[in-house]
Amino acid sequence: MTELLDCPFCGGEAEINQIGNAHTKSRGFEVKCLTWGCSTKKRSMVIRQPIEKAREFAIAAWNCRPLPTAMPEER
Repeated sequence: MTELLDCPFCGGEAEINQIGNAHTKSRGFEVKCLTWGCSTKKRSMVIRQPIEKAREFAIAAWNCRPLPTAMPEER
């Protein structure tokens, strides 16, 4: 999947930015929310991988939505 989902925290629009380049040891992407700045900075770095793999990893980390562990109680 190459399309970014909305922010899992606030629902805002997200953008992806490259960190580093082909000449640095650490290269990858950071995805962040344009509304509140929610980010995947610590989860998005890919070391010694092609730039496209790093981009795919960052998008997958951002788009990951954990399943609820319990159903909310009805009132």
